Amino acid sequence: MRNGFLLPLLLCLALFSTNVFAEEDKEETKLEKKFEQIKTERLKRIRRELVQLQSNIFLAKKKITEEQDLVIRLKLESELDKLQSEYESKRFEFIETATNINLRKADQRPEETNLSKDIKDIVDPLIDGIKKISERPRAIQQLKERTEKLNEKLEAARTAEQKLEEFAKSNKQKQLKRAIDKSIKAVNEVKKSVRIELEDTQFKLLKMETAEGGLFSNVSYAIFDFFKTKGKNLILALAVFLGLYWLLGMGQDRFISLFMIRMGKAVDHPGQVHWVKRPLKVFYSIFTFVAALFIAVATLYLLNDWVLVTFIVLLLFGIVWSSRNYLPQYFELFKIVLNFGAVREGERLVFNGLPWKVKTLGYYCRLVNPALSGGTLRVNSKLLLESYSRPVGDSEPWFPTRKDDWVELSDGSFGKVMMQSPEYVSLKLIGDQVKTIATQDFLALNPINLSNDFGIEVVFGVDYAHQEVVLSDVVKNFKNHVQTRLQEEFEADKDDFQAMAVEFKQAGASSLDVRIFLKCRGKLASRKPYFERKLNSFLVEACNKFGYVIPFNQLTVHHANKND
Repeated sequence: MRNGFLLPLLLCLALFSTNVFAEEDKEETKLEKKFEQIKTERLKRIRRELVQLQSNIFLAKKKITEEQDLVIRLKLESELDKLQSEYESKRFEFIETATNINLRKADQRPEETNLSKDIKDIVDPLIDGIKKISERPRAIQQLKERTEKLNEKLEAARTAEQKLEEFAKSNKQKQLKRAIDKSIKAVNEVKKSVRIELEDTQFKLLKMETAEGGLFSNVSYAIFDFFKTKGKNLILALAVFLGLYWLLGMGQDRFISLFMIRMGKAVDHPGQVHWVKRPLKVFYSIFTFVAALFIAVATLYLLNDWVLVTFIVLLLFGIVWSSRNYLPQYFELFKIVLNFGAVREGERLVFNGLPWKVKTLGYYCRLVNPALSGGTLRVNSKLLLESYSRPVGDSEPWFPTRKDDWVELSDGSFGKVMMQSPEYVSLKLIGDQVKTIATQDFLALNPINLSNDFGIEVVFGVDYAHQEVVLSDVVKNFKNHVQTRLQEEFEADKDDFQAMAVEFKQAGASSLDVRIFLKCRGKLASRKPYFERKLNSFLVEACNKFGYVIPFNQLTVHHANKND
């Protein structure tokens, strides 16, 4: 089904493209025929002009030989020079029309020697290269505008001639007839010069349009021309830059190792020169880049490609000039890269609210947190300008929790850490719900890691009626009953209960409070809420067993005396 639809579509596209190319070929054939016709007419006209100029030169030379007056002879010789110069120009114009090759000699002008001329000489190749891209469209547009103006001028001359002829027919005064005839001749001369100039302009326009071709040919020609000249030079310079940069970079470690060995032999304690390694690496990297860039520009210089050389030099100058206001900031960055700043390699810093170890420093610094999944960051050294680092403490944790730890947060959340990354922490709550918290927010909730052992505290109150026995009997009975029930209920976990304490805490507003504290190992962390509920139930059982009254909050209202 799909192939049956595509085949007619491809055939239609093929027929359409064939028709388009056929129409384009017809248009190009018409342009070529018209161009050849105008070219032939132009060659005939130039030949007639050359014959006329030769005749004029012959007559001028004859007059000079016959003339006796020195002043008139000088004037005739000046006219002869003009005729010979015009003849020479027409001769080259004939050659250019026939062969499309310009053999005219460029005028020699005295060179200026000032600063503006020097700057112009440097920038001119780049400007000429940019102008060359739009040279042909601009020239075609100028020729079209000139053709329109000449057509308008020719039409105005024809109108003037027609009106002068009508005026001559209707004129009855003989004294104006001669002036009108001279005016008609002047208009004819204008028409003739305008027609010649129009013919030259149309010839140039058709020549450029014929050579222009279609859009595809122009684009392909432009690409080919670029890779033939500028593109070839640019690719060669880029290859030289990358090759030299790679070669020098390969020798960096060897060079630094040899240098450090030499330095170590020159001092008493080799460990004292260890700090030189980082600055040396930075300076070597800068030297590698500058050397590779210099050789690449020198390659363009040897290839005489002044356009690319000028462009690269101006680009580098612009970068340096625009960066002058940022020199203090660059100096601080340079100190960080050299390991001389407030941030040092191997130390601990806080970045985006999280602790990190500075693994490496450079233009891009590498920060590592081993406690986080994906805990490696590549950070631009600019982001560390306001930071500072400190030495890592002994046994200092990089994060308060690990994967599979049970935690309790200040918002009441209780769950198991499923994943922790620099961006967020996932908690699996009781009931298998998954709660995702941003890592910085997770730290702000003051997580309590229960997997590193934990304690359960229960405060239980009895009525003031037991005030006399609370210290002697109530505390002792609570402790014995809870211990017995824990052994009965949690026989398998009794070794994980590390300690238990029962003691009187305080005399509350409506009860005598007893504190029960049970310390457990971290492996029981997932059952902490269950143990809290069990302890409360064991205490209620003890009250029922020993007849202790559990009080409830009371509101006492005092009435004022009526006699007051």
